[in-house]
This record gives sequence, C-alpha cells and structure tokens, in this order.
Amino acid sequence: MHVVKPERPGLIHAWSDAWAHRQYFLYLGSTFLRKRYARTWLGSLWLPLRPSMNLGAKILVFGGLIGVSAGRVPYPLYFIIATAIWQLFSECFLWSIRSIELNRKVAREIYVPRLVYVSSAIVPSGVDFLIYAGFAVIALIYYYVRSGIFYLTLGYSTLLVPLGLVLAALLGVGAGLLAAGLGARARDMRFLAQFSMGFVYFLTPVIYPLSQVPDKWRPVAELNPVTGAMELVKRGFFVSESFSINAVWVTLGVVLVIWVPGLWFVRRRELAFVTGSAPEGA
Repeated sequence: MHVVKPERPGLIHAWSDAWAHRQYFLYLGSTFLRKRYARTWLGSLWLPLRPSMNLGAKILVFGGLIGVSAGRVPYPLYFIIATAIWQLFSECFLWSIRSIELNRKVAREIYVPRLVYVSSAIVPSGVDFLIYAGFAVIALIYYYVRSGIFYLTLGYSTLLVPLGLVLAALLGVGAGLLAAGLGARARDMRFLAQFSMGFVYFLTPVIYPLSQVPDKWRPVAELNPVTGAMELVKRGFFVSESFSINAVWVTLGVVLVIWVPGLWFVRRRELAFVTGSAPEGA
C-alpha cells in the first residue's frame, strides 16, 4: 500500500522529499548530457573535444602570447587545474538554471521535487570536471617525465581539495536554485547568466594566481565567492601558493546565504504548483 500525503512546507521537508526521490538524480543528470550532444555528428566525442580545444586555445593565448606565469608550477598544469574548478562551478550554475525547463516533459508525467531537478546539474558538471582532471593527470605525468619534478604536493593539505570542490559545486547549484524558476519561464535569465559567467571568469584567479593581483585590488578579488573554493584546491595541491583565508570565509558565507532562500523559494514554488496556484514550469 502506498500512502499519498500532502506536501509540507519547510526546508527540512524539502530535503527529505528530495532524498525520497533520489532515484531520479542520475536519470535527469544523464538527460542533460544526451540533450547537449543531440543532433551532432560526433556525438559523445565532443565530451573530450570541447575541453581540449578550450584548454589549447587559452593556454596558447594566456601562457604563450601574453606570458602569464604561475610561479614555479608550469603554467599549463596550473591553468588546467584552475579551469577544472571553474568548470565545475560554472556548469553547475548554468545547467541548474535550465534544469526545470529541460525536464518539462518529465514534470508533466511524474512528480519529482524541484531540488532533484536542480541538483542533477552536478552530473554533467561532474563529467566535465573529470575530463579536465584527466587532462591534468596527463600534464602532470608529462612534466614529471620531462623534468623529473612532481609539481603537486600531496599531504594533509590535500584534504582541502575535496572541500574546495564541494564548495564550488554548492555555490553553482545554490545560485541556480535562485534562478531556476525564472529560467524555466524566460530565456533572459539564461542569457544573463552566460554573460555574468564571462564577466566573473576574469575576476576569478583562473587565468592568473591570486598572488599576482595587486595589493590594492586583493580585497576585491577575495569578495568573489568563487575565489575561496579555487584557493582551497590550489592550496591543497600547491603548498607554495599564497592562500587567502578571507576568500574562504566569503565563499562559506555566500553558500549559506544563497542556499537557504534558494531552497525556500524552490519549495514555495513547488507547493504552489502542486496546489494549482502556479503555472506549469514556474
């Protein structure tokens, strides 16, 4: 016997409801990947091709033509690792905004909490991150064979790496929680998000280390919530890299600030839709 109970408000019930429907997480996440490469000739081959072209072009421009330095670490290795973190955040954010829109057909047939839709953005983002991580491993092996130096420092500080990755993913999905409802109703939110990501990218220490930011602009860079997650991963791998604890506190604070109202907003719209007081896809 299956008992159908009315939906209850509250953040705790939102989490419990999402956990009860966790079996849809991977299915919805894999749907993003299928739709991304639908109607393409190369299909899944684009999974490694897109990152390789992105990395190749930017390493050539920033590391070669402009001559950006990462200290004692080879710039390509530094840039690949930094880009992997950035992609995890940005893809989580962009996919989570489109999550409800892309799954409207599923929403018409079965009930799935909106938190599951939005959080399933971690699946395609995680796949992209693993591909970038694979390129980082290849670069690490190449430089080790070439110079005999293992440029990553593994130890207790390496425990900071998973913390930074989790914060990057939570930051992206949390921001998506606030924008997913609007993204399902109008494409303006998607265009605005893509533009803002292009702007925030240059304010985040991806292309350059934080140590190269002038002192008078360092506080501004530390206010960027992505910087803290980036700094944790870099500190975990490159002990010699300068570290900003202020940036980490900013990231932690922003994650808490956006997740609480974001989860409340998604749950509120969800209950309104179930009761029939909100339009479909809102």
